[in-house]
Amino acid sequence: MKKETLNQGLIERIRNEGGLPIIDSNPNNLNWLEIVSKYELTEAFIREFQNRIPWGLVSIHQSMSESFIEEFQDKIIWTNLIKYQELSEEIFSKFKDKILDQYCFDECCRI
Repeated sequence: MKKETLNQGLIERIRNEGGLPIIDSNPNNLNWLEIVSKYELTEAFIREFQNRIPWGLVSIHQSMSESFIEEFQDKIIWTNLIKYQELSEEIFSKFKDKILDQYCFDECCRI
């Protein structure tokens, strides 16, 4: 299913509303689940709202280029990005230790 383009009016509304809930039962209210699942988010939008968006949802519902994912490798959210994105063999090899360390950490913390 093709996603809609996020228009400038909606982007301004997101800017003005501040902290959005992840989900909201009122269909008139903005929420992140609807935004990331219904709209194609640009890399510029994701960069602008990187401190406000729920990265787990973004990584599940949005396709991101590997070069874009690499921009965030030194941030905590990077591991959320790589969990749900398809990585090429080259990128996986380049960051294999970091990726595997995080997966091992996640698995150990679930026990």
